[in-house]
Order: sequence, then C-alpha cells, then structure tokens
Amino acid sequence: MIKLLRITYCIELLTAVCIAVIFETGLLPEGDWAADEVLNYWLSMAGVTLTIILLPLSLRLMKFEKVKQYVAESEMNYVRCSLVRIAMLGVPLLFNTLCYYFTGCETTYAYMALMAVVCFLFIWPSKDKMNYERENHYTQDEQ
Repeated sequence: MIKLLRITYCIELLTAVCIAVIFETGLLPEGDWAADEVLNYWLSMAGVTLTIILLPLSLRLMKFEKVKQYVAESEMNYVRCSLVRIAMLGVPLLFNTLCYYFTGCETTYAYMALMAVVCFLFIWPSKDKMNYERENHYTQDEQ
C-alpha cells in the first residue's frame, strides 16, 4: 500500500516538472493569457483560494476526529485518505504551475506552486507514518 502512495506522490511532482519542461523547452508557447487582465485576476484569485484552503487542510487532514476514526478502521481507509491528501496538494501545484506559464511567468503562481512543493515534503508516505497516524497518537495533544 505504501508503494501505491509513493507512486502517486511521485507522479504528482513529476507531472509538475513535465509541465515546466514542456514550457521551458518551447514546445508550448508561454504567456498566451498575459494580455487578458480580467482572466489574470480570476486565475490569480482561484490560485490563491486553492492554495489557502487546500494546503493547510491537507496537512491537518489526519488530525480531524472523523478522519482519525475512519483511518483507524483499516489500512485501506488510510490509503484512501492519503490519496485524497496527495490530490489536495496536487491540485494547487498543477493549477499554479500551468497558470505561471500561461500568464507569462507571473511570479505569484510560482510562489504558490513552491508552497505546495514544500508541503509535499511533509507528507512523504512511509510505513512508520502510517502506523503512527492509524494508532491515533494525536490524542496526546488533546490532553
């Protein structure tokens, strides 16, 4: 199960790297949406909203009481929640990476994508982490 999580984790990051390589090598043109200020505004608002909501939520996902109970039931439930967590980080990463190149390298998107990459460092799937999160060791924080 950990292997599946690690593969999904790496695919998310490699997808962002592939997007960057495609644009940096000139296979796709950069800045197609740079002239449209209204579109840039809405994309920026969407990117910021996704980043502000999904990054903290994904990092704290396993601390919610309902999620702790669900994860403690079986290893498959843990895998499902971990896949959701990886997807929650992958959405703002990929969205902001694409917007960075489509809007002519607007640095706001680069910073938000970088924040998602940093958050990925905290969720590397491992057997020890799975055991820790499944055994509800977070209950010590509440006492």
